Amino acid sequence: MKMKASALIIAMTIGLLLSSAVFSMAAIVSMRSQNTTKSIEGDAAYSAAVSGIEDGLLRYKYATANGKAEDAFVSFPENRLAKEPFTRYTLKIVNESVGAAMDSTYYGGWPNVDLSRASVLNADETIDLNLSNLGEGLGKLSSLRVYFSDPYFPSGNTNQKIADSFTALNYRLVNGDSSKSAQAQLISEKTNTQVGLNSINIEKISLCDSSSSCHLRIKPQVVSKSQAFSPESKKLIGAGSDKTGKFIYYVIEAKFEGGGLIRSDAKIGTIRVVSVGKVGQTARKVEATIDSSSGAYLGLFDFGIYCGKECTGT
Repeated sequence: MKMKASALIIAMTIGLLLSSAVFSMAAIVSMRSQNTTKSIEGDAAYSAAVSGIEDGLLRYKYATANGKAEDAFVSFPENRLAKEPFTRYTLKIVNESVGAAMDSTYYGGWPNVDLSRASVLNADETIDLNLSNLGEGLGKLSSLRVYFSDPYFPSGNTNQKIADSFTALNYRLVNGDSSKSAQAQLISEKTNTQVGLNSINIEKISLCDSSSSCHLRIKPQVVSKSQAFSPESKKLIGAGSDKTGKFIYYVIEAKFEGGGLIRSDAKIGTIRVVSVGKVGQTARKVEATIDSSSGAYLGLFDFGIYCGKECTGT
């Protein structure tokens, strides 16, 4: 009787071990199959995204050639590829370039100017401007100043000024040498904390030369006029306006050694062509960047895979 019980226990143990092994193998096969499917879909989504990039570059080139570049800065409807009905892409072209004035008189007495001639930047967003090609052939920059408005917010069909707030504009001037640390790249930085001030001078601009690939990063912050500035933390203390869609108007004044002047319609910054290829739940985001001052193609950036709740990529 004991031998029968022992044999039964052994048989059950072996059965459980075999069942566990079978289930494990089935799970591994299923996981590998899913990963293979995701890999195939990811490759197809990438190809679709690249097709979107090619489409966007052609659209921008055509619009620019016809003097209507602003018509290209939109989000386009989803496009399904003819040969692959389940493969599609979305496309948008984003203008991150800004106008640079030959001098402030071009805009009149700032900030009482025609703001339609100025650039717009949303609150708490940063724009990165490559200064390398600014005024190409005019020599070295001698000064750079940013003129900015008080904060506004959209209200119906108009834009209204936020009465109880001011613009605490932050800038960072950096050397774009990737071989250096972030701290070593920093040339100068400042945040406006003065109510009623509507311009800020970019300090140490003389340290930018043709080999340093300087970048100017601008970030507007909308803060209450009653906010206090802490010298210790170098931060503004208190809550800002709760208005949604906050933004500012701004322009950049550039001057060069020897009195060189850039064109009044010169542009600095970049154009981004953003394409997301999709196959099923799998998506692949790809961006192409164009230098707005020279039209040069700066590169293609792959942001990885997203496949619904199953996996994410960065």
